Amino acid sequence: MEIVAVVTDSVSCLPRVLVDKYAIRIVPISVIVDGKVYRDGVDITPTQVYEILKTSRKLPTTSSASPWDFLQAYRELNKKVNKIICITLCSDISMMYDSAVKAKQMAVSENPDIAINVVDSRNAGGAQGLVALAAARAAAEGRALKR
Repeated sequence: MEIVAVVTDSVSCLPRVLVDKYAIRIVPISVIVDGKVYRDGVDITPTQVYEILKTSRKLPTTSSASPWDFLQAYRELNKKVNKIICITLCSDISMMYDSAVKAKQMAVSENPDIAINVVDSRNAGGAQGLVALAAARAAAEGRALKR
């Protein structure tokens, strides 16, 4: 059976229980609060962001994950698998897809045997998470990744 790993960004809002169940690799976006950068779900929780939204005069901003962030995820997963599907936030509203594609190019130049499909979900938030979850369920069923 072919093993396919699934990567998505933290905008997908997937619950931890599903991330763990399907071994989905989450690449965090950056949340910027008063000039300080936090990694979504790593250095700051959604609850903390909501508290900031309720109390702060200046709203936090966000920044897309970098190609380096995606490359690190691909490298980590490539220690276990050589097929990866990456589901990103809609490219019309973010640079996430572009970052994931640039990282794919770097990963393939490092290891030509790795197969990475980057998919623009054309969605955001929970809808994007559902696309990533469908990919993870298909991977868990042993479905193959088409190059």
